[in-house]
Amino acid sequence: MQKITIISVGKVKTSWINEGIELYRSRLRSDIKLEERVLEAGNEKEEHAKILKTIESSHDVIVVLDEQGKEMSSKGFSAFLSQKKDEGSSMTFVIGGAYGLSDEIRKKADVVMGFGPMTFPHEMAQLMLFEQLFRAIAIRKGTGYHHE
Repeated sequence: MQKITIISVGKVKTSWINEGIELYRSRLRSDIKLEERVLEAGNEKEEHAKILKTIESSHDVIVVLDEQGKEMSSKGFSAFLSQKKDEGSSMTFVIGGAYGLSDEIRKKADVVMGFGPMTFPHEMAQLMLFEQLFRAIAIRKGTGYHHE
């Protein structure tokens, strides 16, 4: 079972976003080993330092979510996850807080990925990541969740 860690800054406070995350979290339980690390929000420098400290010693494939990142289709994301699973790679996804991510964090990443050029609140980015992880696995399994 592939291990996926999600590092995010600040707790999700919006109830409907929490409900959505919980829905996909529960759907993912049988397919991935999910670990979540919520870092305490602070000022820009503090948040970036906490993220860097958290990913520095990781041997995972580091994927940071950033508006400057490479866009992938859902099928492309599914193929990417499958490739890393086949390689035996654990993955860590990083979602910055209100200040986003520094160039130093982007440089530490193996992949800088984006959901498009628009800026999304970090809570929304978490929900979108959970849904896309579920969709990627559904595509791989051929469940019919994803339609073209």
